[in-house]
Amino acid sequence: MAITFEKVNFSYGAGTSLATSILHDITIEMPTGQITAIVGQTGSGKSTLIQHINGLIIPTKGEVVINEAILSKKNKKKTKLKPIRKQIGFVFQFPEYQLFEE
Repeated sequence: MAITFEKVNFSYGAGTSLATSILHDITIEMPTGQITAIVGQTGSGKSTLIQHINGLIIPTKGEVVINEAILSKKNKKKTKLKPIRKQIGFVFQFPEYQLFEE
């Protein structure tokens, strides 16, 4: 499954006075059969980048292409996420916080 980011930008709270720009013109190709490592400092946008891969969040600008599926702001309602999510799973760093409330 090839994954391509094409000039992806993302802002939390886009369109509001509290907008925080996180990703800036990210272009990367993750070919089928290869391992891609994403490393960086805390707060550098690694988790935000990864959340785009199965549509947990959609780019503010640009697009993420997974095989023939295009995840973008203008295709938001057209793209079916279920087939993508059947092939791409996530395990968060602290999954116990995601699954159980204290």
